[in-house]
Amino acid sequence: MYDSTALAALELRACRQLRSGTVRGGMQESDLKQIFEPFGAVDYITLQHDGAGRSQGFGFVQCAPIGHGVALVL
Repeated sequence: MYDSTALAALELRACRQLRSGTVRGGMQESDLKQIFEPFGAVDYITLQHDGAGRSQGFGFVQCAPIGHGVALVL
């Protein structure tokens, strides 16, 4: 069982990370960062690649404060 503090921490962490789909093959992390930064500070971005280094067409963006993550979803 999780206590309420642990559950709150898990929820906060989950709200900060967003999945970005339909990422073009030639796009870099810096390109995606330029798209998301106008909405708030970005902690990190990671794009997913297969074993051969080809883009899988999606990545993850983690926003700094929780409020920015919510603004991006809306």
